[in-house]
Amino acid sequence: MGSSWCSSSSSGYVGKVKIKDNPRFITVPFRETKAFEKLYNQRTSVERMFGDLKNNYNLDNIWVAKMARAKVFMDLSCIALIASRLSDAASKEKSNVA
Repeated sequence: MGSSWCSSSSSGYVGKVKIKDNPRFITVPFRETKAFEKLYNQRTSVERMFGDLKNNYNLDNIWVAKMARAKVFMDLSCIALIASRLSDAASKEKSNVA
């Protein structure tokens, strides 16, 4: 008989759940949608960038006396990361043209 005894629906029991009750289970945007995939890709790219900054540019272990110096170090590290990504993109473009 399955679950047809509790509902007249052919799919069985369908419960209604509020998104606020369990925000980790029911996400907005909904999983398996284009919007979710786009957001997930953005999140993973940011996490890769943070990992690169921590591992290769020593942002996980800053020892300075003042917060202003830490901010300067972080800004310089971000500039170095952007410059390296730009030079990689330029060299790839140059190799594709030639």
